[in-house]
Amino acid sequence: MIFNLIIAHSHPVIMAILHNVLRSYRGVQIISKITTASALLKAAIALSPDIIIADIGLAERKEFTALQKLAIRTRSFKIILLWQQQDQHKVAKAIAAGCIACIKQDASPTAIILAVKMAMKGQAFYCSQTELAMTAGNNRPGTSNNNNRMLNEKFIIVLYCSRMGWSIKEIAVAANLSKETVYTYRKRLKKMLGSLNAATIDDFMRKNGLNFL
Repeated sequence: MIFNLIIAHSHPVIMAILHNVLRSYRGVQIISKITTASALLKAAIALSPDIIIADIGLAERKEFTALQKLAIRTRSFKIILLWQQQDQHKVAKAIAAGCIACIKQDASPTAIILAVKMAMKGQAFYCSQTELAMTAGNNRPGTSNNNNRMLNEKFIIVLYCSRMGWSIKEIAVAANLSKETVYTYRKRLKKMLGSLNAATIDDFMRKNGLNFL
């Protein structure tokens, strides 16, 4: 199944990067590239996208507020927001307003694709920088039973490396984390999944659209 996607960003270089990254993924079709909030609202109504990936800078426009309300009311499309360092204080508010995913603008192509894949399944995704931004603002979303709220980029790296049988030291290098942090991540993942054996991880990744191995 192919999902229709709109990219909305005012900077042509970032727009080009997003376009190149997203067109490499066969699961989506880019149907429009938008530079303003007003044009984005019109495109969302006219083109019926499944996913919108947009600059958080557009979120302060009244048209974007209308777009978020439309997404919540109709449940016809999901919004992924990109943010920069100076936008850190806006992250928690954007998520509370209904954006299903929030990733830092300099996140890796893998993180961008993961955010889209999770949105396609109706599941939340926050990259590791977003998790830190929410923690720093002391405004994390309410606790949810949805396991995917734990799946930031670092957790997924730890999950994948655990599936491949890597040691804690090896995972720490791959994820750029301390060994103590990897141990904590693995402990939380084990509590969430019940086990970290290959079969359990494979089943979890398959159910959540993360079967990249």
